[in-house]
Amino acid sequence: MNMTRSFNRRNARTISNCAILAAALTATPIFASHRDPTPLRDARILIADSVPRIRVESTSTISIRNTDRKKLGELPPNTPTDLRPRNNATIEFNKQLQTPEDIRLESENHEPIRVSIYRRNEWQQLGLYAGSLRVVIINSNRLDVINHVDVEDYVAGVVAAEAWPTFHDQALRGQAIVSRSFAIYHMTRDPNAEIDLSATQGAQVYRGIRSDAVGRRVDEAVDFTRGVVLVYKDGDKDRLFCTYYSAACGGSSQPAAPFGSESDVPPLRGNVPCDYCEIAPGDNYRWGPIKMSLASIQQKLTARYNKAKKIGRITSIAVSSRTDAGRPLTLRFTGSNAETFDLLAEKVRHTLGPNKIKSTDFDVRIDGANVIFKNGKGFGHGLGLCQWGMQGQALKGKRAGDILRYYYPSARPVRVY
Repeated sequence: MNMTRSFNRRNARTISNCAILAAALTATPIFASHRDPTPLRDARILIADSVPRIRVESTSTISIRNTDRKKLGELPPNTPTDLRPRNNATIEFNKQLQTPEDIRLESENHEPIRVSIYRRNEWQQLGLYAGSLRVVIINSNRLDVINHVDVEDYVAGVVAAEAWPTFHDQALRGQAIVSRSFAIYHMTRDPNAEIDLSATQGAQVYRGIRSDAVGRRVDEAVDFTRGVVLVYKDGDKDRLFCTYYSAACGGSSQPAAPFGSESDVPPLRGNVPCDYCEIAPGDNYRWGPIKMSLASIQQKLTARYNKAKKIGRITSIAVSSRTDAGRPLTLRFTGSNAETFDLLAEKVRHTLGPNKIKSTDFDVRIDGANVIFKNGKGFGHGLGLCQWGMQGQALKGKRAGDILRYYYPSARPVRVY
């Protein structure tokens, strides 16, 4: 999970504990899950964004309904069906049935629906999804697919995708609490939003149901922590906050305040020391050196930021500010015309490639026609929870609640349903 999309959303109001449920309550969800349904409205997760075609299939009959819940038709069980936009106003099913541009697909026996998308001239399977699907035409000839799903089923899908299969049971429980808190926080920001979250690293990775041995371990962790979220005291009220997390902090978390006023809360003040994540595999704890051509960096920056076009050819890259723990916060680019351009190091990282520049904790210098990033520490934005640190603490016998209180100082878990 990274924070890029979350930081770009509008500022959120904090929600008091007594209002957590009220802000997310709606009528009983249309679609039951394999768990007892929660008292919250379904989460609305964008699982496919602007795709030309999708394919759906279920072991049960799929009902096709319009926005008024009127049944328009049905799809037989165990029969893959292709959907594509036609004439800018209808969705076509297997070149036969045509429906309005905004429909719902619901399995009549509450069985999950398998979804594939057509992209780059091939079919790509997304996953198996509980709940229902909303399919909408956008930009005349593309489809968005939004999974309306019970929060607990969504959390199980996120934990299965975000946590490592080898994680300790206490680490899985901690991840479940964090992912549930993240979800409900975003659901309460705008209860009437058409989309609460995407299914990508811009929010939380979500690929639907996982039913193998790992999925069963995840289900146990989600069921054990059912309804538990993290809050902090704001005067006499408990408040939700955005529970950011990353793979490995590399030694210390960083403050979230520079990335948005809504993140300037006690549990996200950062500078939490952590050597537990040194067990992270590969180069997730320490990385580099990474060499990138100066020309490619200039091209990527100018393609995204107009200010980068005004400085001329880049002649210098330096750290212009750091966090209290010494982690680079902003980078300054100086150009051939002596103009400068400052940018948050996290935005630089995502512009250049977050899987290549694994974190913002690095040293950087220009070497001829190249830029060298070295002494890299950690993987991810370093806000809030360190996932491999959580695993390290769990292996040392720490329980999920204690681990979460460590990484989110002044926060505590509460059960809200």
